[in-house]
Amino acid sequence: MIKNEKIIKRFLVVLAAVFILASILFGFTSCAKQPVFGKLIVCEKINPETKEPIIEKNEFDFNVKEIFVTLKFENVRGDDNYRFVWKDVANDSILYEISDKYLAGQKGLISTWISSSLTKKPDADILVLPGNYEVEFYHNGELKSSAKFVVNQQKAEILKVQLSKEVNEAAEPISPADKFEPSDVINACVQLDYFVSGDVVKAKFLDSSGKVLLETPYNIKDSYYSPTWINFTLYAAEGEKLPVGKYNVEIYLNDKLFGSFPFEIIKEQQIAGEVSFNDNNYFTEAKDKYGFMIGYPDGWNYDLIDNNTGMNVTFNPPNPDAALRTVMFVLNKGFYPTNEKEFEKFITDIAENSRGDMKQKGEPVFTEKKLKNGSTYAEIIYYFTDPNKGEFGLILSTFFYKDRMFLWYGFAHESFYNSLNKAYYGGLDMLELR
Repeated sequence: MIKNEKIIKRFLVVLAAVFILASILFGFTSCAKQPVFGKLIVCEKINPETKEPIIEKNEFDFNVKEIFVTLKFENVRGDDNYRFVWKDVANDSILYEISDKYLAGQKGLISTWISSSLTKKPDADILVLPGNYEVEFYHNGELKSSAKFVVNQQKAEILKVQLSKEVNEAAEPISPADKFEPSDVINACVQLDYFVSGDVVKAKFLDSSGKVLLETPYNIKDSYYSPTWINFTLYAAEGEKLPVGKYNVEIYLNDKLFGSFPFEIIKEQQIAGEVSFNDNNYFTEAKDKYGFMIGYPDGWNYDLIDNNTGMNVTFNPPNPDAALRTVMFVLNKGFYPTNEKEFEKFITDIAENSRGDMKQKGEPVFTEKKLKNGSTYAEIIYYFTDPNKGEFGLILSTFFYKDRMFLWYGFAHESFYNSLNKAYYGGLDMLELR
């Protein structure tokens, strides 16, 4: 019995040791920290250093440039992997994804915030199309959290309406006007900030009595997310002409009136003699001294002035009563402006002297162009109005050659604009620098 009691006691001691060891191992195992992940938060802004959310938001305007998501985690190893996936809910497509290690080589457990962002590309018109989106967060390949957000469809707005005699392939106005001839096409160019499918832009052309001559709706089928032009036109039937008089065009967006824009049909332009260059006329008297030749229209004549400041030659149409002239000015070194401020004053003074008592209409239009030899020149166009005489236009083109400043000048009443354009640009096309 004594021997058996000793065996039993030893067995109980061993059993107790086993229980103690098991409890120690169990306690150690149960105390191992497990990764914990918080809610994935969509934000307009986060703290760039801590990645904590500053402005939580899950609904964004159409013109948003960047959207953030951020998430708090605890007890993660540095060599563990994470992954963000940005998805378009409508077609379950992936817009953007990024994956990496939390902090490669880091020993111990990490507890902090982690974020991702969707950013508009520099060459893109928008960040994403209007719609519903979702972001998913994965830890070691396992989905841990997700969040949804919405980008709202913005309402389109009309930016500008411009009447024009001509438009380019993009329906942009290239010859603004509010007076037209009976045979002209009246272009009402409307610029929207973007197209929204289902919107309707409409133009109503009315005569002076308010009678609707033409009503043209434009139904937008596809959305387009950058400023875009639409062109509405009014013109006479073949073989006919629009009656002389005052008109208006009303522009609507989704049946809401944006504005009414007046214009006028005037009598056919007077002719300053048909402007043509068939005779290949050249002004050559300045070729040796000033190093240039320039063409002028058939039947025109010229007057030359030459002194120590330089020279100018005025080209005159056959009809001396025609309110139309072109002039080439050449200024020697020391008699032309040498810095930007002086140049602006120089051009302004010419415009002031040309308009006299007339009022300037709108701001001058500045354009950089090139001569046929590739040299750049600056073109500035002014418009002036007189209550009795109507509108006048001034074109100034400046460039420098052989230490001299050249100024090509054109001035005309509105009834001679077509003739001025032919004479001015036709002569400039024939300019030769030697």
